[in-house]
Amino acid sequence: MISKNLLIISPKTYNYHNIIIKSAEKLDYKVEWIDDRPFDNLIYKIISRYLNFLGRKISIKFYIKRIKEFKLRKINFETALVIKGESVHPEVIKFIKKSFPNIKLVFYYWDSFINVPNPLILSKYFDKCITFDLLDAKKKNWKYIPLFAGNISGGDTKKKSKKFLISFVGVFHSDRLNIIGKFISNFSYPCKNNISDNVLKLDDDIDFFFYLYFPSLFHRLKAFLKNPIYYLKFSEYFHALPLDSKIMSEIYKMSNAVLDINHPSQFGFTMRTYETLCSKKKLITTNYLINKTSFFDKSRIKIINRKDIKIDKNFLFMPFLPLTSNEINSLSPRIWLANVLD
Repeated sequence: MISKNLLIISPKTYNYHNIIIKSAEKLDYKVEWIDDRPFDNLIYKIISRYLNFLGRKISIKFYIKRIKEFKLRKINFETALVIKGESVHPEVIKFIKKSFPNIKLVFYYWDSFINVPNPLILSKYFDKCITFDLLDAKKKNWKYIPLFAGNISGGDTKKKSKKFLISFVGVFHSDRLNIIGKFISNFSYPCKNNISDNVLKLDDDIDFFFYLYFPSLFHRLKAFLKNPIYYLKFSEYFHALPLDSKIMSEIYKMSNAVLDINHPSQFGFTMRTYETLCSKKKLITTNYLINKTSFFDKSRIKIINRKDIKIDKNFLFMPFLPLTSNEINSLSPRIWLANVLD
C-alpha cells in the first residue's frame, strides 16, 4: 500500500499527540506534526492572552514558515488534520489550501464551543468538522465522533488489595476544587493523615490520590478567591507541573475507581472516561450524559450531581461488569483516527 502524507496540527497534551501519530502510521500515513501552540513558554502565553493582535501575528508567521519548509522538502499533503487549533487562524488554513490545492482539511475539536468560540470562525475553511461534544454537534450540525482511550492501564479487577482506591489527577478549572472538597467531605474522616505524597485517608478502607495541577499563579489566585477554605485545606496536593503520563498511568493502574469532573459547560467525554473503563476501573463522574452511552452500567459508572455531591460506599466495593474486548477495541486511537479521516 502506498503511504499518504498527513499533516497533523495538535496540542502536546501529555503523550496523546504521539499516540495519534503512531495510529496514523499504522493506517499507512506518513506524518508531519506541528504543535498547536507555536511556543510553549510564559512570554508567549502572556502575549497571546493580553496582546492578541501580536500573538496572532506571531502564530501566523510560525505556521506559514513551517508550511514553506514542507514545500521545500517537496512533501505533498493529501490530508491535514487540525485538532483544537487554539493558535490556528484563518490565514493559516488559507495558506495550507493554497500550498496544497487538493488537500482535504479536517477539523477535530475536543473542547466546548462555549469555552472557546474560535472553532466556529475556523469551521467554514474545512471540508469536515467534528466535535467530541454531542450537544455542540447537534447545535451546530457538526459530525459527532467521541474521543478514544489513549493510555490503558492493566489491572486485575479481582484483586482486592490496592494501594489507592480512588484517584483524581487533573488541571484546575471552574468548580473542580469545590466539587473535590465536597466529595471528600462525604467520608468519615477526610484528611485524617497523609499515607504518602498526594495520598490522603478518607475512611478506614478508602484512600484518595489527589493531584491538582495549576498552570499559573493566576489560576491559584482564582482558586483561593473562589474557595479559600478548600484552597488552604488541600494546598499540599496542588502542583505547578502536570503529572508525568507514565506516573499517571501507574496511579490509575493501582486504583479501583477514578474521579472525573467535567467542565460545567462541556459535555464531551474525556479520554480519562474511556481510559478508566478500558482499564477495567470504576468511574465516578459529574457528566450525566454518560447514561446515554452504550457502555453505561450502574455497576461500573456512578454519576454524581455537582450541586449535591453524595457517594454511596456500596458502589465502590460491589462487583462490576467490565467492558468487553470488543468494546475496548472500539475505543482504540487507531479506530478513532480512521473515523475522523474517513
